[in-house]
Amino acid sequence: MAQTNKNKIINDPVHGFINISHPLSFDIIEHPYFQRLRHIRQLGLTYLVYPGANHTRFQHALGAMHLMNLAIDTLRSKGHEITEAEAEAASAAILLHDIGHGPFSHSLEFSLAQRVGHEAISKCFMHELNKQFGNRLNLAIAIFEGSYEKKFLHQLISGQLDMDRMDYLRRDSFFSGVTEGAIGSERIIKMLNVVNGDLVVEAKGIYSVEKFIIARRLMYWQVYLHKTVIAAEKLLVDAIFDVSQHPEEPLRWQQILLSLANIESVFVSGTGFAAGPVPPLNPKWVQAADDGSPEFRLAVAFALQRIRQGKPDGVRRHWLPLNRQQRFETTGDRGSALARRPDVVMFGRDGIGDALAVVERRLVEASQSGQRQWMLEAARRTDASLSDLTALLSGEVDITHTMNLAKALMAIDPYEWQRQPAPPSPPSFEQRWPDDSWVAIRLALLPWPLDHVQIPTDPAIVRRLSAGDTASAVRLALQRLRAAGLRCPFSIPVGNPDGRLWGAALAFPISLRSARQLARRFDPASTITEMMP
Repeated sequence: MAQTNKNKIINDPVHGFINISHPLSFDIIEHPYFQRLRHIRQLGLTYLVYPGANHTRFQHALGAMHLMNLAIDTLRSKGHEITEAEAEAASAAILLHDIGHGPFSHSLEFSLAQRVGHEAISKCFMHELNKQFGNRLNLAIAIFEGSYEKKFLHQLISGQLDMDRMDYLRRDSFFSGVTEGAIGSERIIKMLNVVNGDLVVEAKGIYSVEKFIIARRLMYWQVYLHKTVIAAEKLLVDAIFDVSQHPEEPLRWQQILLSLANIESVFVSGTGFAAGPVPPLNPKWVQAADDGSPEFRLAVAFALQRIRQGKPDGVRRHWLPLNRQQRFETTGDRGSALARRPDVVMFGRDGIGDALAVVERRLVEASQSGQRQWMLEAARRTDASLSDLTALLSGEVDITHTMNLAKALMAIDPYEWQRQPAPPSPPSFEQRWPDDSWVAIRLALLPWPLDHVQIPTDPAIVRRLSAGDTASAVRLALQRLRAAGLRCPFSIPVGNPDGRLWGAALAFPISLRSARQLARRFDPASTITEMMP
């Protein structure tokens, strides 16, 4: 097998072309520990004030490595001996200097791991990587910790004029648009020298250093300590602290989910969408936020349902305009606006409207593709219980709260869920049964046949419900069922039910077993069995 070429060139918007000159640097960059930095913003919540500040720790580490290589070349040109092993180790050390950062970078540094800074965590990562790399990082760790004999190599990583500061000032200035933070990093690096083992700057570089000091102070005033950023970080830290002190209280976890949905609603309105949608969530979020309520169980059922046949196709695209990579789809010059897509039908105005809109949209798509059956079904162990649906139809469920929770739960990784589901707790109350008229509508809109009974979907049923004509919708459903051989003991619904609510309830998928139970209860003489296949 051909050997991998580890000499790579990366096009960076701040420094231009960056060379990966050492095989060890390439191996570090390729490792999953380092790749996680792609998902950690350099400036935490600063993007809420400066929308362009979405750059990551991954980009910063590459930029710092580039400046380190320039600095080593400069010192070598001035007669200072730096071996190839030392150059490779210094490059590796600067690459790994921020690997210990967690989500939102400094914003949560002492909240996720109390009294433990990112430098200590970075050292832990380095020692673990050193084991995996067969002790190839011994020298890099010594330089990083300051125990190596050539002190100036450590000072290039952590000092008053280190490559970390050189890169983050230029990068943060570039992406935030705060030009006062721009510095002449190349000029300063050209002026570096070593005297008595310490890193120094030649006298003619004094004005560049003065500009560096002033720029750093201005960046703190205008960006790093911006009052709105500090306020946002305080809210986030308080939320994390609140949850960490009460880990067994699901409502606190639900509040975080609702906050995530609110953030996405801001993005959908057209601001800050460059940050991207909420990234994939671990299925364990369901168990953490499960308060045993029908609202939460129905939210899970709605959020995780997916298409029965073909490629995975959940309902999240009806809330957010997403592309195939599950990023925001944009239009205009350089993606200056979110795309307007016809399949985005949830607008957060009311829960019934959002749920009903998804039902109507999916029926339109099924018709366009020539399908004669409802295409969505429950994900593994997430089907809506008949008791919860009865509560919903009886007006006992806050459907708006349910749909708001569902918006955040849509971000749960469907592949992880399929591999290791974490379903909410089942209803603890006695079995309840929905109204027979709604049962007729539900049975007429199923994603699969009931044993040998094939019931083609009729979109007109949902259109009648949406218009509030519940009686006509039931009559159409009964016609479908009778044509399929199911006996119907009634002809019109009792009372005056809310047709839009009945239509919205169809958005919550039931299991094949529940459908069979309904069919047997609806027509006891039916040959349909209640047992799962």
